[in-house]
Amino acid sequence: EATGNLEQMTQDILLCGDRVSYLCGDDTLTLPLMSVGGHGVISVVSNLMPREITEMVHAALDQDWHCAREIHLRMFWLCRAMFIETNPIPVKSAMAMMGLLKPVWRSPMTPPTKQTAIMIEVEMKKAKLAILNSAEIFSAV
Repeated sequence: EATGNLEQMTQDILLCGDRVSYLCGDDTLTLPLMSVGGHGVISVVSNLMPREITEMVHAALDQDWHCAREIHLRMFWLCRAMFIETNPIPVKSAMAMMGLLKPVWRSPMTPPTKQTAIMIEVEMKKAKLAILNSAEIFSAV
């Protein structure tokens, strides 16, 4: 479910009940969808913070809303930053900054803008992610 429309998601869950398992396709809406009956997420941010995404989903499934909310709020701005340009440019940039892959941009994908790269780095630092080589990203833009 990646419509971005929580009202539509809720309506679908009400209409289909347990006959359909709803997985969120938008990291910022995972917790809200799970609060109305969603079952999990297909996550972009899990490439950067797999443990935290897993913990949030399990907390929500266990109805530990306090824990799930805390994790959701801590990751919210990073989740938003992953979509300030066309996916997968931001997450690929972040993964390259973490040293998980090389910043190679094959057409039609382009490097992030310098402003995007800076915003991603800022949100990664707030999320306490290890940044090993942001200079390589900045040299590509």
